[in-house]
Amino acid sequence: MANYRQSWKDQLDSVRGQMAPVLEENAQKQEAFAEIDALLEEVTTEVDLQERVQQLIENPEQLALDYLKLKKRISQFEVTEGTMAFGIFDSNPRIRGNAIKGFQKLMKSVPGNTKVGSPKGVKLIRDLEMKYLSDDELADDFMRPENKNKTVRDIFNKHAKRLNINLVK
Repeated sequence: MANYRQSWKDQLDSVRGQMAPVLEENAQKQEAFAEIDALLEEVTTEVDLQERVQQLIENPEQLALDYLKLKKRISQFEVTEGTMAFGIFDSNPRIRGNAIKGFQKLMKSVPGNTKVGSPKGVKLIRDLEMKYLSDDELADDFMRPENKNKTVRDIFNKHAKRLNINLVK
């Protein structure tokens, strides 16, 4: 039985030895075909692009229409950086109304001479950011060292016009 197994093993090894060059050649051919396919895809893409550019050059009206369509599609995805849509900018009118009332109450409760770096100023800024209004530029101004001597109201009034807020009397 052992001789029988050894015989088959020897025969398989012999076949593998004979087929090794063929298998290696096939692997090289497959690599070459993969490279050719990649180059073909790249050239096809380039030709398609060149044809599209040529069509647009020949038809400026279509170019203008395509530009306007693209501009419209992009404008749908534009995000206004800096201001989060919650609190006084919430889309729900009831939440927005409650936030406006709370915001006005908060701003009236803070004395006009409260400095940005003071404990009351820090608490006001934290409450403002967490509950009523989150704006990056406003927060940056509250954090700048050169604004430590300014009052909270001065900094807020500086940004009120940009944010279109007329809530504090």
